Amino acid sequence: MPNITNSNPFDSIRHVDEEGFEFWLARELMVVMGYPKWQHFEQPINQAIENLELNGDNISDHFLRSSVKKDGETRGRVGKDYKLSRYACYMVALCCDGRKTEVATAKKYFAIKTREAEVAIPQLNDRLRELELQLELAKTQERLSINQHKLLATVHLLETISPGLAPLALGNPSAVVERTEYIERVITPDGEAHEGVGITHIQRRLGFKTTKQAWAWLGE
Repeated sequence: MPNITNSNPFDSIRHVDEEGFEFWLARELMVVMGYPKWQHFEQPINQAIENLELNGDNISDHFLRSSVKKDGETRGRVGKDYKLSRYACYMVALCCDGRKTEVATAKKYFAIKTREAEVAIPQLNDRLRELELQLELAKTQERLSINQHKLLATVHLLETISPGLAPLALGNPSAVVERTEYIERVITPDGEAHEGVGITHIQRRLGFKTTKQAWAWLGE
């Protein structure tokens, strides 16, 4: 329902839907603009719609078909109505009879409101863009943090394998890599030492079926 307590007649018939979008009903606007009959007011509405089409605007963004249950001589039949945006109201006012005082007031009111919206919307878009950039920056920082943890883990692993290997992997060509070799030594029960020989070699050489049997023979 419109706010009938507001002193401005156009504010008084202003509606806000569930999503927070404001609109005016054409039949209520008709009365405030000094048109007693819909037949007379429908002509400037149609002219405004035609002008928006010529301008390349999306009509459904500004003129949304609605209906109203009429009474009196129409015996309760449903009549045509529109939900008008602020800009649509301004375009309708431009097409109305300029000799009417109410029309002149409407032109001024909706011109000011339309201008206020033109200024406010870019500012809102700038703020939304700023928030989007902040969100993207936060996501990038999170990805960098994850990658840094992975890099540190990799560096630690490389240093464990061989000192100097991590700087070399990170692009330092002068890094010195120390190579550590481990020689496996196996001592048989008779005291014979075999260097560089693994348990698999012992298994195959002595004919064991499994390495478990080879370890058992070694006394492990």
